[in-house]
Order: sequence, then structure tokens, then C-alpha cells
Amino acid sequence: MEISWKRVLWMYLCAFIGSRFNITLSRAQDVKTWRLTTNFDNPRVWQDGIPPCANDKVIFPASPPITVYMPEVFSVREMVFPRDGQFIFPENASIAFTGGRQENACKGKDIFFQRPVDFWYDPSGWNITSDCAFPRVPSRRNGAVPHAFQVPCRMDKVRFPSKMSFQVHHDYPSTTVAGLQINDIGYTEQQFRSLLATPVGKMLFPDNPGIHIAPVECSDPTGCACGNDSPRVLPTICMFEVKDKALDCSDPIEVMGHCNPMCGAKITMKYKSGFALSTVLELHESVLSKPEFLAVESFTSKTHDGLIQSIFVDGSEIKGLANKAAKLIHESLSKDIKEKGMYKVESAELQKSEEWASGIMTYDRLGTDDGLSSGGVAGIVIVVIALIGTAAAFYIYKRRQIPGFSFARFDLRADKIELELGTTPHEDLQPGDIPTSSDPPVKDNAFDNPVYGTSITSEVCSLVKSLRNSPEEVQNIREGNDFIENPMFVIFDDSSSKQGEK
Repeated sequence: MEISWKRVLWMYLCAFIGSRFNITLSRAQDVKTWRLTTNFDNPRVWQDGIPPCANDKVIFPASPPITVYMPEVFSVREMVFPRDGQFIFPENASIAFTGGRQENACKGKDIFFQRPVDFWYDPSGWNITSDCAFPRVPSRRNGAVPHAFQVPCRMDKVRFPSKMSFQVHHDYPSTTVAGLQINDIGYTEQQFRSLLATPVGKMLFPDNPGIHIAPVECSDPTGCACGNDSPRVLPTICMFEVKDKALDCSDPIEVMGHCNPMCGAKITMKYKSGFALSTVLELHESVLSKPEFLAVESFTSKTHDGLIQSIFVDGSEIKGLANKAAKLIHESLSKDIKEKGMYKVESAELQKSEEWASGIMTYDRLGTDDGLSSGGVAGIVIVVIALIGTAAAFYIYKRRQIPGFSFARFDLRADKIELELGTTPHEDLQPGDIPTSSDPPVKDNAFDNPVYGTSITSEVCSLVKSLRNSPEEVQNIREGNDFIENPMFVIFDDSSSKQGEK
């Protein structure tokens, strides 16, 4: 009776999580989503790893150019902008410049923006959604996916989400993808080349990258090789996987496309005429969908040398279940090879890690073959409830926030401005931040942003200079005698209209 109760609970949890993250894909075509942002509220872009608070002075480096997506509502003491770059504001953005006098806030200090350097071939930069992976949860990093398959393959679609700023470096070797989307706008090869020639494109992809777009779908029933596990590409990917991670086993296995040995199991298959990858994936699903294997992570793919490789790892601290799942699948394949031949598999070789380090808990030491103990199940229930409660509290907190003073809104159509820009010229900074006479002069020109909409125009740049140099002009604005609107107010009009046309 206890076993039946645990099975029902596992199935309920699986259904709940699956309903939150459900996504449908065509077979053998993955979606790789870029995850490393330069957004203003991302802790990793700040020198101390903490975003600015209300009494902080925010200082952006004078160069090189940067692109930063700003939050909808925030407060700072003042901001020092770079000489060149782009700041993307959401519609109806509200910014309060406190002058360092905000009560019940942080003490206030100079906080410096540090531009991260992110690379296309770094596996940690991508989230993968794959129909060949179990479990299929987009927000979860599946430990069974080899490094080569974490980077976009030639048949994959690449997505840079909306409400995100980024900068991606790409060097040799060149790469081809089936599709590329930035800020919910799809690009053809020609459109992407045009983007790379613009100032915005050069900020997003500064290396004139060898990225090509060639729409293709995998029509081979045996699967399509990614190609990143080949000797031409894999060494570049593995340059970013230099950290030696402590292993839980003393007999790790070598996996094609993975930069390091790993603890787990793998099945390597040779197939014959009539083989279909989908039938093998159905066998995997029939085993891995059982409640006892919900913590097992798996990934199946065709390698560059034409083999089918299935990888199984334990997704929890309890080890050994991946081996058990792989053994069951291998037994089914071996039996089929000798008898019916339904799967059209010529041979299937199983390798697995079995020597676990001392102190590592394995499923067979728990005294049950039915998965986790009652305490483990109860722990998962508590975690799920805590996550739901945290999400609800965050939602209530956001709903109750009172926005700060409205940021100066510019509008090209009305030529108006409201509210002083609390900025400090770079000349007022420390000597290391002051532009030298050898630096090229700042041009008061502007360009259309093909990704995010229209950038600030030269008229606005002139206005900001007049605000810095003319106290009388600032006083007139404060007294409501004149105002000019901001093109940031309509910054997403272009992208919104394009989405509407679709």
C-alpha cells in the first residue's frame, strides 16, 4: 500500500512539473537558447556581484561600446554613461535619481559595470530543449547531454530571447544553424549579414563571426549527426571545460562528445537497414517514464561517425538508478537482436560506472527497489511547496511596489522632454576614467537599431549636453517651462509591429 501511495505521488509531481514546462518540438531538431545576459539587473555584470541600489553612483566604462537592457523600475543616485553604446528601456520605464538622499536604502557607493566576455562555443552559455533528452524540461540543465550537443548544431534553431541584452564572441571554426531569432525576430542569412554590418550588430557580435543560417530539417529516420563532436570542432568547445570536477565514481566512462570522463552508463548501438531512431526513443520513454526513474537523465544522439549513443546519468544524489535504467533498456535491445529484430539494431554495447566513492548513497542501499524512500518523497514535496510559496510571495511583492519618479521620456514625434537626466560627465571621474586627448571625438550621430527599434537621436544628445552646460535650462525644465519627449518611449514599436504582421 505504501508503494502504491508513493507511485501516485511521483506521478502527480511529474504531471505538475511537466504542465509547467511543456514544449513540443519536431524530432531531431533542438532549440538552443542563449542564457548569458548583460542586463542591468544581472549580478554578474557588476564588479562586486551586486546590482546597484538607490544611493549608489553607477559608472559605465567609457569604452568599448556596450548594450544594456534596463529594468522597468529602478533608483540610483546618478549614472555615468559610456561614450558609445545602447541602453534599451522597456515601455513606460521609470527611473528615480535620488541624489544619494534616499532614506532606508543602502549606504551608497561608486559601483562599476564590468562587461563580461561570453563565447558562442562555451557550453555554459546555452539552454537546450531536445526531443531526444529525458526528462524534457527546458529550464533544467540535463547532465547527460554531452558538451558537443550543448552548443548549436547545424540542424538546430538558435534563440536570443526578448528583454535581453547580450554580447557573443565567435571565432574559428565557422558554424551553421537552421534558424536564428533575436528579440522574437527571425533572420535569414542575408538579413543577419545586414545586421552584422550595423553598429548594433557589431556590439552584439563584435568579431564579424562565421555564423551562417541555412534552414534545414532532419529528414533521416536514423537521426542526423550534430558534427560538433568531430575533431574539427570539439577541441574548441572543450577549451571552456577546463575545470576538473570531483567524480563520484572511480571507474568513469568515456562519452563521445563529452570533454571529460563521467559517472553513469552508456549504450552504443550499430544499426542496420530499416532502423528508426524514434522507435529506440519510444523504448527509452517506456522505461524512463516509470516513477522510480524520474531522477534519471538521458540523451540519445547520432555521433559524427554514424553510431547511436545513449547516455544515462543520475540526476540526484542517490546513484545507481541510471545504471539500472540502462541495463533494462540494454536487455530489451539484446533480446530483440536475438529474436524479433523489431528495432533493427545490429549490436548494442553497455558500459557503466559501478565503483562508487565512499559516502555515496546508492539506491540499492536504501532498502527498496521502488525509488526513493518515504523521507525522500516527503522532502521533494516540501521543496515543491516552498518553491510555490516563494513564487507567490514574489508576485505579491511586485504587485505592491510603488514606482519611483518617472524617467525623462523622449519622443521624436513631439520633441519634448520631462525631468532632468541625473548624469555625470566622464571628465568628472578619476583620472583612469577620463577620456584622453588621443581618444577620438564623440560624434553626435545616431543610427537605427534593427533589433530593438530606434536609438536616441542627435537632437537628444544635444539636449543632454545643454542640460550639463546650462543651469538655466535645467531650471526651466524643473519649473515645467519646457519639455521634450524620449524615443525610448516607443523603443519597441518596430519589433512589436513586426510581430503583429506575423
